[in-house]
Amino acid sequence: MIPEIPDTQAALVLVKEIGFPSLLFFVWYIYHKAESEKWTTYLHQVREENVKQFELFQNIIDQGERAREQQFVLLKETIETVNFHSNVLGRIEQKIDTSQFCPIVRKEQAKS
Repeated sequence: MIPEIPDTQAALVLVKEIGFPSLLFFVWYIYHKAESEKWTTYLHQVREENVKQFELFQNIIDQGERAREQQFVLLKETIETVNFHSNVLGRIEQKIDTSQFCPIVRKEQAKS
């Protein structure tokens, strides 16, 4: 098992043992470590944004479904109202055709 030592001590040991190439490797290692942390943070932020967007789209879809349900109820009530008005207008038309609608005509028919 290799004991864990701080990065600076590891760099000094590598520079003493191997030389300048180890210093370049150590600089690359520190840069790579920083970039990895930065990308990890970035990916975490992107993941959070995606979750928020998914929730937003889900809310939009839910609102659309509720709106369609309300429109269906309104349409149903409107159809019932139109049917009622059609029946009433049919009765009025029948009374007009048989001259039972106008009170004056009814009085004249009653006298006859």
